[in-house]
Amino acid sequence: MTADIALPPTFSRIIDVKTLDEAGARHVLEPTQAELSAIARRLDIPAIKRLRGEFTLKPTHAGVDIALKLDAEAARICVASLEPLDETIREEIKMSFDRNYAEDETEDFDDSDIVREPLKGGEIDIGELLVQYLSLSLDPFPRKAGAESLTEKFRDAALSSPFSALKGFGDRES
Repeated sequence: MTADIALPPTFSRIIDVKTLDEAGARHVLEPTQAELSAIARRLDIPAIKRLRGEFTLKPTHAGVDIALKLDAEAARICVASLEPLDETIREEIKMSFDRNYAEDETEDFDDSDIVREPLKGGEIDIGELLVQYLSLSLDPFPRKAGAESLTEKFRDAALSSPFSALKGFGDRES
């Protein structure tokens, strides 16, 4: 049995869906430097230099549709050379939160689809959404352009493979 541990959000901006008028609402979120540092710690990356989320919320009969324009710059470490690099992220994400939505295991999904989520209660934390989509947008294996792999740089040329030490082993005379 596993316990669901809910961590407090790193960057929280709660929107009450019931208070949205027909025209909807637009919110621009830009975390403070202290919040950027907390988000970077949470995502286990060196730093977030810039993070901006433009949210457009439109109420629907059963919830709310959200469009997010995500703009960020993060300091990362190259997986090949361990050198610092900057990663720029610009994404547009469309989401729909619906009180009546039930996840269907057989539902097909591709990257062009609108992300559908159940709306639990009447509130959505758009700050947490921003952090989650930043996390999903980060390159899992950031590599600096032209980076020389440390493996290539420090590998012994005589041992080009782990089996090179066995070369000629079967050629010995008995």
